[in-house]
Amino acid sequence: MKNLIVIPVEDSSQAGEARRLAGAFCQTLSFTENDSGVVALIVTELATNLTRHTQGGELILRPLECGDVRGMEILSIDKGPGMGNVARSMQDGFSTAGSSGTGLGAVLRSSSQFDIHSLPGKGTVVMSRFRAGSPNSKPPVFPLEISALRLPFPGEDVCGDNWGMEQKAARSLVLVADGLGHGLDAALASSEAVTLFRKNRAATV
Repeated sequence: MKNLIVIPVEDSSQAGEARRLAGAFCQTLSFTENDSGVVALIVTELATNLTRHTQGGELILRPLECGDVRGMEILSIDKGPGMGNVARSMQDGFSTAGSSGTGLGAVLRSSSQFDIHSLPGKGTVVMSRFRAGSPNSKPPVFPLEISALRLPFPGEDVCGDNWGMEQKAARSLVLVADGLGHGLDAALASSEAVTLFRKNRAATV
């Protein structure tokens, strides 16, 4: 099973392809038809926003699992122009492209967790996390909310960096390993660092 999929979205024809790929990804995770439909809605809205309001970008989908709770994280990363007023852009009915202006609002309402960061002249990142299964299911509570995303350097098949974490009520341990260079050799080095971290994470400080 893939750990994540990256979907380039540069023109309107790719929004439908993004929805299809998201549906296929949900099937590999054994999501219900209803859960797959919600993910497809989020992906479609974000992909459409990329084609209507930005200079293009990509969607990154990855499964989430914490205790008995499973879900999906969808990241939308664009190349600009960014938003001057994020709060206004979130309001239903506001649009800079003559559309209905309900896209980001629909994503917010469909998400279990939602966040957005935008810099005018730079670009926007939208994060949507969807919790599959019962809406009453809750992930375990940890002292810190920690998340990381690894992507290969352009032209490489694997990422040379890695990370690991260990959380308990009394402490949180985090490792970030930056493999020297790019590609397979860097990935092997950073993976070994994570292996050693996991072997020794129970040690007292």
